[in-house]
Amino acid sequence: MSSRNPWASTLTVAVTKLFRGATTMLVRCLLNRGKYAEPEPLARECLAAWEKADPTHWARFNIQSQLGGALLGQGKFADAEAHVVGGYRGLKR
Repeated sequence: MSSRNPWASTLTVAVTKLFRGATTMLVRCLLNRGKYAEPEPLARECLAAWEKADPTHWARFNIQSQLGGALLGQGKFADAEAHVVGGYRGLKR
């Protein structure tokens, strides 16, 4: 008999979805406060999680555009453009 928890997979999926949702909200709050450097690593990590879990989900493009906003706020225009445009195009579909 396996000692593996039968709920482990379901729990992992739920926690991962919760992480992505909470991180997206935190990034948005920081951007709304005019803080641009703090949410950048959070947005990058969240975007990577979305790309792995569900690369065509609308929320993946939402966090991508928020990453672009964080980069714009820091004056990193070249890097920001790809994220803003990519996020927009994905949300437009």
